[in-house]
Amino acid sequence: MLIRILCLIAAGILVSGCSGPQSVLASHPMQFPCPQFADYITEYDHRSFADIQKYAEGPPTNSVGQFGEDLLLSGNDTATVERVAAQAAAPVKMLILSGGGQWGAFGAGFLNAQAPADRNFDVVTGVSTGAIQALFVGANQYERMQYLYGLPEGNPASANGMIGLISKGSQHDLSALRKMLRDELYGRGKDSLLTAILDGKGARNIRIAMVEGRSNNLMIVDLSGYIRAKHPLGTDRSGLSEKDVGDCVTGLVLASSAIPLRLTPVQIDIGDENGLKGDFRTFMDGGVRLSIIDRQFAQLSEDIYLMQLCSPLGAANECTLENLKKAEKSGLIEATPPSIYVVRNGPTVVPKSSLDAHIDTDPDAYVTAMRGYAILVNQNEVASIGEMQARYPYDSLNVVSADGYNWMSGQQVTWGVSHTFPCPERDEGVYFDKAFMECLIAFGHWRKANYDADNNGWQQLAPLIDEPQGLAEEGPVLPSEAALKRAEKYLPAR
Repeated sequence: MLIRILCLIAAGILVSGCSGPQSVLASHPMQFPCPQFADYITEYDHRSFADIQKYAEGPPTNSVGQFGEDLLLSGNDTATVERVAAQAAAPVKMLILSGGGQWGAFGAGFLNAQAPADRNFDVVTGVSTGAIQALFVGANQYERMQYLYGLPEGNPASANGMIGLISKGSQHDLSALRKMLRDELYGRGKDSLLTAILDGKGARNIRIAMVEGRSNNLMIVDLSGYIRAKHPLGTDRSGLSEKDVGDCVTGLVLASSAIPLRLTPVQIDIGDENGLKGDFRTFMDGGVRLSIIDRQFAQLSEDIYLMQLCSPLGAANECTLENLKKAEKSGLIEATPPSIYVVRNGPTVVPKSSLDAHIDTDPDAYVTAMRGYAILVNQNEVASIGEMQARYPYDSLNVVSADGYNWMSGQQVTWGVSHTFPCPERDEGVYFDKAFMECLIAFGHWRKANYDADNNGWQQLAPLIDEPQGLAEEGPVLPSEAALKRAEKYLPAR
């Protein structure tokens, strides 16, 4: 314990006494060039705070920010809208994957336990470990995802220790995880993730989130759009190689996972339409702002739903709210609203650990800081789900979490090796604990089969509001005039 305290004191002295690139505390970030990437990143839409924040930096303007125009409805989104809307009355399925580090093993096991027909997701979003999972969902490679979360090749994070935290800027080094992601993205030939994503074998639309260090803004990354445009077999014929695209995507996923102080910092040169700019920006774990992201993608789903509602009207009828109400009364339209599925990679309670006892018996600076970190992370995760419920007050959300991993006493589950719950206490000194993660995978399978089994293991959270005021008891939920205005690009001229 004394060593921890001395290290923390030394860190404080070094931070206060040194600055700039020559600092003794200089970190050793991983750097990734992402040529021609600027058009595939945009700020997260915090619309609920827009009225408050519009005066934060001066008079409001129509500026779209430093990363170019808002890609809320990009070309890739247009393809998704047209493809899904063409399927009569088919609801859009949106999968939202949270952060959670090694807890991602639970989500990997749970999703792989689903039948292939139940995994037809159109849109997938991910933060941190969820960003890694999103790649495999986009490639429709669930079994491979589960296999890798079982750590068949050893721990992908090597410990730097407390001294390494001071000298390297992080407790753990992710060089091995970087190699694994590169191999998966473009090192397995026809089975590589890039090839499968390019072919549209899984979720058509893949987005992840990360925080830009210099601005503290949560940024949304259009992974599928970049891959399908910039890959050598993509639409842009941009001159980039598969390695160029794969290395960039590797960096973006690692940036989404780069927990400050715990994991290797990540810097990315996002370039512009002409190439790289020699401007490496530091990005970090998106989970420090939000554990789950849905805002932009909910609008995408709404636009698909609008096309499904409007198409039966025919070209002769404008898609107005008035005409939709007439069609509803006549039984002409029967489209189903979007379905939302949320995987909480971890429990919704602060996991018990050795820190629980230490906070009372030996509350040194390290123990107190780590306990505070665990509480803040948990609050962020729970609040993210609560915020989502508030955005969809009339809808049932399909949610699953790892709650119960530690109390299913006596239940025997086999995945590779047999596990009897409760899962073993994870090793706090190891960032990826193989035995703990194998048990989480097994628990994901058990959860699917034994808890809310009639809904494939998904728990449906009841709507906060029973019924939208003024809507018919039967029939589809109709859009607002604002939604129709936003989706004009898909609809007949009004």
